[in-house]
Amino acid sequence: MKLPSIESKVVLLGGGIDMASTPLARNPGFALTAINVEPSVTGGYRRTLGFDRFDGRPRPSQSKGYWVMRTDGATALPAASLQAVTWSGGAGVLLHVSGNDAFIGSDSTPTLTAGDHITIGGVSFTLIAAVSRSARTIDDMLLASAAAADWRRSMIGEVPGIGPVRCVVALRDSVFAIRDQSLTVGGLFKATAAGWQAITDFGSSFTVQDGYGIDDGEIELIRHSDSATITAVAQLAADGATGTMFIPQGQSVVAGNVLRSAPASTYAVTLSAALAGTSTLTADTATNMLGGGTIADADAAGWYAYIGGSFFPVLSYKKKDTTTSTVHTMTLWNPHGRTVPTGTALTLYRYSAFCEVVANQGATTLKAGGRYDVAVHNFYGDPTWRRAYLASGVQRCLELREDGRLIPLLANTASPANDTPIKVEAHADHLFLAYPGGQYVHSGAGNPHTWSALLGANSFAVGDEITGMRTSSGGILMITAKNRTIALYGTGSKDWQQKVISESVGVYDGTLQSLFVPIGLSDRGLVRLDRVQEYGDFTLNRLDPADKVQSIIERFRWHASTQVAAANQYRLLSTSGRNLAIKINADDSIEATEFSYGAPVDQIWRYDEQDERNFFTLSGKDGWVYELDDDATSFDGQQIVWLLRLAYSHFGAPSVVKSWRSVAIEQSDSARLRAKIAWSLDYRHGRQFKSESTELDRDGGQDGVWNYSNWNQFYWATEAQDESNIQPLNGHGTSISLAFSGRSASEPNFNLTGLIISYILRRLQRG
Repeated sequence: MKLPSIESKVVLLGGGIDMASTPLARNPGFALTAINVEPSVTGGYRRTLGFDRFDGRPRPSQSKGYWVMRTDGATALPAASLQAVTWSGGAGVLLHVSGNDAFIGSDSTPTLTAGDHITIGGVSFTLIAAVSRSARTIDDMLLASAAAADWRRSMIGEVPGIGPVRCVVALRDSVFAIRDQSLTVGGLFKATAAGWQAITDFGSSFTVQDGYGIDDGEIELIRHSDSATITAVAQLAADGATGTMFIPQGQSVVAGNVLRSAPASTYAVTLSAALAGTSTLTADTATNMLGGGTIADADAAGWYAYIGGSFFPVLSYKKKDTTTSTVHTMTLWNPHGRTVPTGTALTLYRYSAFCEVVANQGATTLKAGGRYDVAVHNFYGDPTWRRAYLASGVQRCLELREDGRLIPLLANTASPANDTPIKVEAHADHLFLAYPGGQYVHSGAGNPHTWSALLGANSFAVGDEITGMRTSSGGILMITAKNRTIALYGTGSKDWQQKVISESVGVYDGTLQSLFVPIGLSDRGLVRLDRVQEYGDFTLNRLDPADKVQSIIERFRWHASTQVAAANQYRLLSTSGRNLAIKINADDSIEATEFSYGAPVDQIWRYDEQDERNFFTLSGKDGWVYELDDDATSFDGQQIVWLLRLAYSHFGAPSVVKSWRSVAIEQSDSARLRAKIAWSLDYRHGRQFKSESTELDRDGGQDGVWNYSNWNQFYWATEAQDESNIQPLNGHGTSISLAFSGRSASEPNFNLTGLIISYILRRLQRG
């Protein structure tokens, strides 16, 4: 009698959740359920990224160092609970105990050898070997590493204040957070090695008049009264004569102070008589007091006369119209009706920059409330001049610098109370701000401090409430609204073209992202706005035309999004706490899975200046800032609970009953996988046959020597016997669905890429 042959089929994992295809048509590598599992950039499925709390101290998941202190066993080691450990010249905490091995966390390097002593809870223990950093087993290494992360985590604190964290900003090497300090006042904090440190002084501002030679932006001036240097940021009217300046902490001015450049020329002048006149002042000199030079009306800009303690702009100094050629006339301007000095000695100065302080407006403040949108950009050549721009909806847009200095941007001087932008974006070397009511404006080219139309600023209206602004590939700014989508083409005020892309499809607030294509969530589902013609026309395309996850999208309210560029992921966040990780493939297909952190993500901010960083806050956990981390094996110390249920596989024979024999599991890395595996047959989700879940333990043995510094490189340091990766199956049915699940706060990530399922063909299904 011929024995039946065993068939084997390869199932390549990937594709994400498919809620739309019929059971017979589903790709067997797709998922029916994928929770806290995400599509891997190289194919297959991996556990979703973990995260840690953040305040500037060492990141827990990247600070897993420990020391192994091997004791003589004369006294049993106590259970590990972060007890204090001391030794000659150092101290630490007890992270983990395995037999006679004590795993210690410490900021100092122990130099102990055999025979030395350590003390734990008042009890002395003798070491039988020098301190090392290698564990005997992978389990000890992982548990000690996780405990070290927990120890670091316990030191990290929340942002001081009340209510939720309003904003997190990563600016070069600096990270800032904003949180309300009262019902009216907000606070700014900088992440440091000692945690969140308050910045109590953001600088101050003052108004000026008689401005000359002052461009918007950075300028260094000299206070005439004491020659002190004033470092200011100017935002003046188009004529440059009046406006506002902002100075940093430690500098101050008062009304009447004259700020000017170093003089290019200086002349002592003696008048023949006191100045005469009211608004225009004149007086003669007996000789040419400029060494033979004159000042014509057209060349008077930058010349000032200092007399009687006041500066007066020079209108001219030229030869008097008489037969006596040695007589010259000095003509000054008195625009503010000051008392005319009676003296006859004055000093002429020529400056490249000049202004007079009118009034001190006081310290720059941060208002409470708001929901922040952030753009980080460098409008200048120096890499240290990178700035963050914050739009909150409750105050003017703020420019934030690495030293914590805040500079309000005066985009709407005509109506300061309405200068409360809700969106900000840097595009084509302009800073763009969007306001309630559907208006958006931009600064002058290359200068976020210039907001005069005469100097290149401009404004537009879209006729709907703006929900997003993102610069896209091809040099196009996408402006989305609730019910329409706009694109701005061009490079500046001379060639801007605003085009309506759709009059019926808008994008929900907070869901617009620009990966290699712009993506957002509309009433019709996920949409992408792609260039389809050479000169930049767009068309709206659904990102999920097969509706694989449309039923999930329709179930929840989505309010925020981000991207994980390293994984080609667009992440969509709901108010319920159920979220989608959507991988965008090069062939325009998507792979979507779900993830949940145990609480809804409140706000999220992404930065990619140096390393890609995603900071976020969670509802109900006011004050805490969290950050995604590739190295994290937990959700801020809590277990990651994950489930992957694959689609049913019939392997081309949906009506043939099969005896299921085994499954071999393939991973892309030599990593370990500890999980439970179960399977269901015949599209019944267990109602006809469902296996008991069994333990799946794939790690190649336990005999290696493990070093914490290689905690995520799962290669044996010594020879060990490989264990089989084949899992027995049982049962009879036409199709099979495998489910994998696990929970851990210390296990490393995995990447399941394929299965080899073995079975025996039996007979046609009856009935």
